[in-house]
Amino acid sequence: MKSLIRKLTLTLTLLLFFSVFTFSATESIPAKDHSIIREAILQNYVTPIEPEKLETITPEILEALLDENSYYLTSQQMKEIIEGFQGAFEGIGIYIFRENGDVIVSETIPDSPAFEAGILSRDRIVAVDGMPTAPLSLDQVVRRIKGPKGSTVVLGIRRSGQDEIIEFEITRQSIQVSSVDGQVIEEEIGYLEVRQFSEDTTRNTKKILEEFQEAGINKLVIDLRNNPGGLLNEGINFSRLLIPPGPITHVLYREGEITYSSFNDDIPYETAVVLVNEGSASAAEIFAAAFKERGTGIIIGQPTYGKGSVQRLYPLPSGGGFKLTEAAYFSPFKRAIDGKGVYPDIDLQRFHPSIQLEDIKPLGGERRLSVQDEGEDVLAAQQRLQLLGYAIEDPEGIFGSSTQAAVANFQRAQGIFSYGVLDFSTQRRLNREFQQWLIAPEQDLQLKTAIDYLKGQRSSHENAKPVKIN
Repeated sequence: MKSLIRKLTLTLTLLLFFSVFTFSATESIPAKDHSIIREAILQNYVTPIEPEKLETITPEILEALLDENSYYLTSQQMKEIIEGFQGAFEGIGIYIFRENGDVIVSETIPDSPAFEAGILSRDRIVAVDGMPTAPLSLDQVVRRIKGPKGSTVVLGIRRSGQDEIIEFEITRQSIQVSSVDGQVIEEEIGYLEVRQFSEDTTRNTKKILEEFQEAGINKLVIDLRNNPGGLLNEGINFSRLLIPPGPITHVLYREGEITYSSFNDDIPYETAVVLVNEGSASAAEIFAAAFKERGTGIIIGQPTYGKGSVQRLYPLPSGGGFKLTEAAYFSPFKRAIDGKGVYPDIDLQRFHPSIQLEDIKPLGGERRLSVQDEGEDVLAAQQRLQLLGYAIEDPEGIFGSSTQAAVANFQRAQGIFSYGVLDFSTQRRLNREFQQWLIAPEQDLQLKTAIDYLKGQRSSHENAKPVKIN
């Protein structure tokens, strides 16, 4: 019992991550770190391991003995993790997940390098700097994509329905992401977007909820799409703000089970909708499962990632770290999350079926485009212009007079020199405006359906369908 109480205290340092880092097997682990790693595994790893198997600590041994979420971190990787929980990191700004063995882009962060380059939701990453992603774990893919500010990475992208692999060379930058934001939509609904559970998430959420209450807002949309998780204690404390009294999650350690509960009998909403997708993982799934079983409202979107394990991060003498799986968590009704995820009440894609992202050709800025030019880059520009509302009557892939007029009108709307030539600057603007259009609420069927529900309206979206819960 004493060790279980000790574990309860230490849980506040636990991390719930997916797709973070791996350590190269060609590197060595400093000897000064060995004893802490060995003792952590022997005492706390979710599955007992015989001591004689840990007489030597090497990357190869750790990889063979431990699950994919347990690994050594260099001092640089440790630094990046800490910065990540402070809302800053260096990379290209994408959320990814695995589906049927493929590495899929779930979403790009607005204004990030990936966003500016034209990476789209549902793009398949088949290679990173020439290395195929098929044999790599998701962690390894992320590690190859991330890197220092100013360095470049080349992504090999395949879009559904297209045979060719498109290469995007992207320069990594510093990216700052607030863990939670709130705003009032439709004059009567509070919209809470939770991007990850970092050290300030609960505190900032409480402030936003107080502002909603002062404005008389008692209906909420809680957006957990592409939220990869974060700090366990933040996920639980966040849940305590929004889940009625009772269990939130059950965490099963080797020594026994700890139940985390809400004691909040003053829930700050009348009804709510939670939005999830395949990029919602870990701590986000703790809240989603608790809301599904004990909240007031429904979940809309797509099944979540299904990461139901708990890791703790150990600081090491070398300045590095060691992340170790120490427990599994379950829903309030003790349903397993790992490998299963949380199913929405209404299963719905984000975009209308008329928006076929897999058909969108890349606009890479490889040449200036003008009248009489032909090719897939012309088609790419035409696709973007048409989706943005500009009329084009020319045949697909042929830069004729109506394409020229559409380009000139676009340039005029952007406040730049209007002469109907797609120069490099105009192509960048067109890519950016298209990406902004994609992420706008008008294209978000999941959000629209949530708003309809909260307004008491029947969803007008024929693609929304209820899901039978297992």
